[in-house]
Amino acid sequence: MKVVKVLQKGQIVIPKDMRDKMGLKKGDEVMLEQTQSGSIQIFPTPKDRKEAVKALVTLLERHGYEKPKESGTELLRKMRREDYKKHYKKWLE
Repeated sequence: MKVVKVLQKGQIVIPKDMRDKMGLKKGDEVMLEQTQSGSIQIFPTPKDRKEAVKALVTLLERHGYEKPKESGTELLRKMRREDYKKHYKKWLE
């Protein structure tokens, strides 16, 4: 654990050894998550889309959301069918 100071504009400096372990370079972005206890966790922003989706799923699961059994495409199709039936009900009868 390291101790760092919060600067005037709320900035902190992540120590070099930690930046190196996270693979962070100048200009990279990080994600911050505040835990229920109030502490803050720092995660490197994923470099590609697949990593980003995996990180998002992990984050959602950590907060109690369950991974849907259907794919995103199937969920969208189902929502569109329900929406279509709702809006065009009188023409379908």
